[in-house]
This record gives sequence, C-alpha cells and structure tokens, in this order.
Amino acid sequence: MHLSSFLFVSLAAVSKCSPVQTRQNTFTHPGIFVSKPQLDFVKSKLTSKAEPWTSAYKAMDSVTWAKTTWAPKPIATVRCEDPGTPEYQLEAGCKDERYDALAAYSMALRWALTGDAQFSKKAISIFDAWSGVLKGHLSTSAPEQVGLQSGWVGTTWARAAEIIRYTNAGWSASSIAAFSTMLRDIYLPQTNLSSVMLEATQGIAIFLDDSTTYSTVMARFKQHVPSYIYLEKDGAYPVIPAWSNYKTEARVKTLWQDDVSYFEGRTQESCRDLEHASYGIESISHMMETARIQGEDLYGTEMGTRLEKALEVHAPYGDGGSAPSWFCKGTLKLTLNSATEPAYNALVTRLGKSMPNTKKYTEAKRPAKPNSLFTAWETLTHAQNTA
Repeated sequence: MHLSSFLFVSLAAVSKCSPVQTRQNTFTHPGIFVSKPQLDFVKSKLTSKAEPWTSAYKAMDSVTWAKTTWAPKPIATVRCEDPGTPEYQLEAGCKDERYDALAAYSMALRWALTGDAQFSKKAISIFDAWSGVLKGHLSTSAPEQVGLQSGWVGTTWARAAEIIRYTNAGWSASSIAAFSTMLRDIYLPQTNLSSVMLEATQGIAIFLDDSTTYSTVMARFKQHVPSYIYLEKDGAYPVIPAWSNYKTEARVKTLWQDDVSYFEGRTQESCRDLEHASYGIESISHMMETARIQGEDLYGTEMGTRLEKALEVHAPYGDGGSAPSWFCKGTLKLTLNSATEPAYNALVTRLGKSMPNTKKYTEAKRPAKPNSLFTAWETLTHAQNTA
C-alpha cells in the first residue's frame, strides 16, 4: 500500500507556508488526465485499426470490471484494514469500491471512443449506485487507509465522471448533483496528503469547478515532487518541504528507507519496493498531465526533469531483482508495473527528449496492464498521443 511517510498535513496548512494564488479562469472540460482532443486522437486510431491502440482497447475484453456485465456493489460504510491485523477480517467494500470506480472509468472510455450508449449507461448506473448509498469510510487498524482509499477511488471516480459529464452521455442534472455531493463531502475531506491523494484532490476540484482547492493542491504538489524525486543539485540529502515536520537529515533518512545512497532520479520509495515507487511516479505523471490540459505545462520545468530522471534510472531494473550496488544496495523488491506511458509520451513524443531506457521498458510492457488501485488503460489513452 502506498503512503508517503510525511506527516498528515491539511491542504489549508500548505497555504500558510506558501502563497496560493486562486485560479481565476475556468477549467477545460473534459480535463482530468485525458482531454477531448486526446480522446478524438485515440478514436481515430481505433477507426483505422492502428497499433498499439487496437490491442490496448481489445485488452479491456479480458478484464471483468471493464465489461458491461459488471455489477456494482455499493455499501454505506467502506471499511479498509491493514492485512497484517486481526481487523482485516472485518474489511468490507474496500476492493469493491476500487473496482467499481475502475469499471466506471473503463465504461467512460469505451463510451467516448465508440459512441455506444450501453457503456455510458453502465457508467452512470455505477455512479448513481454509490452516490445513493455511500456514507463514509473507516479503519480501526490503520487510520491512514481512509486517506489512501479515498485517494485511489476519488481520482478514478473524478476521471470517469468528467468524461461522462462532458461528452453528452445523458447523465441527468440531479444525478450529477448527487455524485458531486459525494465527492465533496465524503472523498475530498480525506484526500490531503501526497501522491494519489493530491491527484484525487486535483481531479475532484476540476469536476466541482473549485478553483480555490485546485490552486491550493497545485501549490502542495509543486512542493511534493522535489521532496519525492532526488536530483544531485538538492545536495547531501533530499529536499525538505516547508510543510514537513521532518526537518533534520536523520529524520529525512527514515523517509528514504534508512538508505542514504541518494542518486539522480531516486524516489523516496525506491528502496522500499518498486511497486510503491511506481505509484508515486504514476500520480506525479497523472497530475502533470492534468495540469497541462488545464493550461500549465510542467513537463518543461525542473519537475519534468525529475520525472525524466526517475523513469530513466528505474526502467532498466523495472522487473525487480538484482541491481547495481549503488541502487538500494543491489536488491530491488517487486516491479515498476506499467507506470511509464503518460510521462514517456509527454517527454518524448511531445518534447522530443531521448529516453532510451524508458522507451525499451514502455514498448515491452504494451499494452500497459491496469492495477487494482487507480491506473488503467494508459497505452490506449497516452501512447504516442500528440493531441
């Protein structure tokens, strides 16, 4: 499970430590992770049966929650517990909620790319099922699981709902209002730490047309990226953001798995395991892609450089196992997953950078497989997408 070790800090606290300029202009819709031009680009590739998009779309047929036969399982209180505790046997609705959100996103993409109303109707039925039932989340063994679950599900809900709402899919105003209330009152108060929780906050803010929250979360995001991906210019140890209570080198060391072999492109979680590092990289690339759609291209800034370095240094060892001694003492746990497609497209296809390691890894993993948390169909949406 992904959780940055930084202390839980509210978004309101961020605005106290760095000036936040409230966004004045309106949002681009649909504009969470994928835009209408991007969707139109993919649709044209599917029409001409081009690769890798055709195979990526076909891959949906092998996943149960990407089919219209999927039935949502909403419950009033979702309970997510630590698998290593006795309370885990009391867990309820945790996986169902995540899969239902991923199902809704899959249906939204299918609708946008085919125009087949069976997909939009299924997505809307999933939205309505949850907004009519859900009251909240809890965890007695690991309170941080509430934030994580809200992040994983919130980012997927917002992404899916954004597509359905702004593609003339027939979603009624009353149902949109109920779903908006669910996002605002149940998810948004919990999504305020790092990575996927920041991503969820960004997406929900766009869906709700909440400029103040968007501006605040982007200020926090711009502090998060330098504290999560190391560059040699940072000095003897990684950047400490103003909002963090980890103010000493010793305290920062604990965040970085007690391994001080800081190298260009290493993430805070690389030496924990590659899977968690991939979650962090994914969320950063997702937020940068959304920001680009909304008019702020961060790929050409130092943040983009950090993302580029992280991908290039991890890609040769993405399948885990042995690594050079300087890389987390030569042993890497788990794998990087299919975490590279959106950033690779932005940095190489759009900006023309040379990223040979990432190129090899990305092309070998196509079509990128979905995970069970918040990532799905990224070869379909972002491979070589010039829109």
